[in-house]
Amino acid sequence: KFPEGYFLLLMDLPDARIPGSVDEHLPTASSLLNCEVAMYMDRLAAGEEKFPESFGSLLEYVRKTNKFKSQSAVDEALNIVDASGLPHFARASLVNLMPETVEEARALIPDLDSLPDDDLSHILTNLKNTQNFVTN
Repeated sequence: KFPEGYFLLLMDLPDARIPGSVDEHLPTASSLLNCEVAMYMDRLAAGEEKFPESFGSLLEYVRKTNKFKSQSAVDEALNIVDASGLPHFARASLVNLMPETVEEARALIPDLDSLPDDDLSHILTNLKNTQNFVTN
């Protein structure tokens, strides 16, 4: 189950999957990590319900781009970026893109300009360590 305030819009899913209208939820929506989307979609796919072909294509994409494979790794990655105080989109972008260097991170994610290089380097190192070593 995703925390309150998260909103997931999956293309071509039946309207019953989306509580309320998109316009109602989008202004307050938080960005999701690809790994969160992959886990959620895997749970949906394991059910009996039939989904359009676009669902399978999106599921394949988020599985390929998923940087953290276990729930504990996802939780640890969220803890790392949540402690940064960055906006939601910047946090999700860091985890989804996993830039290798501070320079690459700043080039890809403009919201990181306010974060000192040492802090950003520490976050990137911790994320990489979590990706490599947290498996359960």
